[in-house]
Amino acid sequence: MRTLPEDSSICTQVLPAMWAGYRCQLSNICPPEGIVDFTSKVIQKGLCVPQEIADKISKDYYLGSVHDFCVSHFGRNLTDKDHERILLTANEFVKNGTIIEVDENEKDLIKLLATKVVVNAHQRANHAMASACFLHERGRLPKENVFMLQKGVSPIFYDKNEFDRSEMLQKEVFDVPDDRLFRSFDNWINCFGMRYNFNQMKHLLGGMRYMNALIMKKAAQTHLIEQRHPHRRTEYVSRVWRNRFSGRG
Repeated sequence: MRTLPEDSSICTQVLPAMWAGYRCQLSNICPPEGIVDFTSKVIQKGLCVPQEIADKISKDYYLGSVHDFCVSHFGRNLTDKDHERILLTANEFVKNGTIIEVDENEKDLIKLLATKVVVNAHQRANHAMASACFLHERGRLPKENVFMLQKGVSPIFYDKNEFDRSEMLQKEVFDVPDDRLFRSFDNWINCFGMRYNFNQMKHLLGGMRYMNALIMKKAAQTHLIEQRHPHRRTEYVSRVWRNRFSGRG
């Protein structure tokens, strides 16, 4: 997997959740239940691509790495500088509460892939919070994690020490189905979570479904163009993405 190494200096320049979202692997990403299959069916029907291609796009998007998704579906290897720009862009989106504005004409692949990092980080943070709520209901929440229910913000905003403590809860709930974890999260929100800071995330998450769909749509369109013009893939990828990767346009 071609990602930045664990000791990369960029990891100290971004929120821990962004680094975790960037380096997410199959075993520790928790997409909403059923979303991979549902999205695959939408891609297949809406864009008329073969089911196996739709399955791969959806699975790679939700369960794979940023780099592998880009190589598999946009035919583009990312440089270390590209990876750093993706991370810094994702960090700006979250830390500054920036509204991520993309549309059908968006040509900045760095911006589009940064939204994938944000999606991963948000899923991971929600899973950590749901785990804390589940353990709290059963009187099993470690005392060093009680702060999660008192702090009033998503783990996506935690500093390294807090984020590392929240991540440790994974081993306590490894055999608990996600629906039970998130039921506990909903119960806590309904009773005690009025101060939980959804407002800080609402602009970021409000358009996330659209942005997910847009990235996967562009991946499907790249596949369709390659099928129609198998000898023009390099030319197409270059024409669509070159300016943005080189900082022009």
